[in-house]
Amino acid sequence: MKPTQEKISGQEQILERIADAFLALNKNLEFTYCNKVAGKIVNRVPEELIGKKYEKEFPEAAGSSFDKAILQSMKEQKHIYIEDYYLPYDKWFGVNLYPSENGLSILFRDITLKKIEKDNLQLSNQRLNHHLNNTPLAVIEWDRNFIIKKWSPQAETIFGWQEAEVINKHFNDFNLVNEEDVQMVAIRAKELISGAMEQTKGINRNNTKSGSVIYCEWFNSVLRDEDGNVLSIMSLINDITKEKKAEQEILEINGQLRNLSSYLENILEEERIHIALEIHDELGQLLSGLMMDMEWLRRKSQSEELINRINGMSKLVDQTVKTVRRIAGDLRPAILDDLGLIAAIEWYGTEFELRTQIKFNLTNSITEQHFNKHINTCVFRIFQESLTNISRHSSATKINATLERDEKNIILMVHDNGKGFNEKNIKKKKTFGLIGMKERALMITGSLEINTKKNQGTTIILTVPVNYN
Repeated sequence: MKPTQEKISGQEQILERIADAFLALNKNLEFTYCNKVAGKIVNRVPEELIGKKYEKEFPEAAGSSFDKAILQSMKEQKHIYIEDYYLPYDKWFGVNLYPSENGLSILFRDITLKKIEKDNLQLSNQRLNHHLNNTPLAVIEWDRNFIIKKWSPQAETIFGWQEAEVINKHFNDFNLVNEEDVQMVAIRAKELISGAMEQTKGINRNNTKSGSVIYCEWFNSVLRDEDGNVLSIMSLINDITKEKKAEQEILEINGQLRNLSSYLENILEEERIHIALEIHDELGQLLSGLMMDMEWLRRKSQSEELINRINGMSKLVDQTVKTVRRIAGDLRPAILDDLGLIAAIEWYGTEFELRTQIKFNLTNSITEQHFNKHINTCVFRIFQESLTNISRHSSATKINATLERDEKNIILMVHDNGKGFNEKNIKKKKTFGLIGMKERALMITGSLEINTKKNQGTTIILTVPVNYN
């Protein structure tokens, strides 16, 4: 008996060292062994359980899944694993039942935390899947080889292919990306797969199963394993075809309106030229004739009183001639057509200083002036409107203007030392002067920038491509 006792003692030592709880029952469901881990879990002294019946010691387990599994395992002589909740301990246990001819060995452990984590993970996955399946965005997951691993119901709605048609298929198998955007999408995908980018966002054209071309906005994120290696890419896709078409329609309408505005502005400019010529030539000739007649009357008159009256009339007519010339110049300065843009700006700035007493200074680094008529007109009108706004609103005493040119553009800057203004308030008021200046700039594919700060003046920067036709 001694060798046998030593063998049992060795087994007991092993059973006491294992992390799992261990119980042994004989055929009559009487305890034959209980290690310390099991005794601690079931709140029993292991030695006191030996020889006692399982159903008397744990009557609350009667009819439970655990109780049924014990009977089934012994009856069928097969291993059974169950996970069961034991109410008296408010815990979950993972139980392995190993039957033999002599009885039943039970290995079990507390899996409450693991069960909670598993349930929480499952619940999180359910929530995630619920959101992914019900979001208005399509959800597509694809691996490093462009093989599709997930295809949500909304992806079916947007692109037309059913999940079964695309899962484990390559993107190219069903021509998802429009050929005109393939290169752009390939660059974006390479950045994600290589791990160079964690997220990308972009708009590209996609093909649908029916053959339609749609615009989609893609939000792509890298999914990594525990070691940081790229596993797959999760893409959220929004069909923005309607918005894109509406945007294009708005752009087309704006383009048409801008063309109409340019056409009307050209007509208006031609009308100004015509009126300026009429005023200068017709009224100028009539006033000149009137001056000649008054000079004749002065020579013929013998009355000092009449001569004084004629002299007063002559001064009035002379002032009228100057006014006619000024009005004609404002409508369309002849110098703009005769001597060019720079000379016209210099002339107008000088006239403006005399009229308003606001000091004007021009710094010019442009030597040649061979710009087309449309550029000359638009730049001059913007300059003219800038000075008009300064005189009306800025309370400035000084204006510095700069004309320069780089390889591609003419750049006009007009800065005043006035009180500035609040751009937000100006936008609310929708001042047509500033709007007109910006529209004129757009007519010649230029841009107009306005920088202003309270009590620090305003700077207007006009940039115009010199190659505009």
